[in-house]
Amino acid sequence: MADTVQEQPKWYSMTPEAVAQQLKVDPAKGLSGPKRSSACSSTVPTFWPPRKKESGWQAFLRQYKDFMQILLVGVAVISLVVTRDAGTTLVLLGLTVFNAILGLRGESQGRGQPGCAREDDEEHHPGTPRRHGD
Repeated sequence: MADTVQEQPKWYSMTPEAVAQQLKVDPAKGLSGPKRSSACSSTVPTFWPPRKKESGWQAFLRQYKDFMQILLVGVAVISLVVTRDAGTTLVLLGLTVFNAILGLRGESQGRGQPGCAREDDEEHHPGTPRRHGD
């Protein structure tokens, strides 16, 4: 069977001017709509495949895979075994629940639509692609 995969250029080793010349694009104007479509379809997909929807309980329990959560639960168990003080154990377990809720909240705030740029992305990613000369 013949190898039909084309050898891709090593983009990382090329200068920006060489990349623009290779792609036949003017960096000041960017790609036009049809050129962008053909370039996107001929390269590696730009988005990760969608993940299976995770239930709230699964997301909550996933927080307990974190080392800090495991450590706190372990300390709570050791505290109960050694001191037999249920109050300290409940405080430590309550702390793990609070920590898991904060983790879920942080994840939900950091999650957006894939490929959708936020308004403040320019600050973090100054190399914003140009389209139609915009």
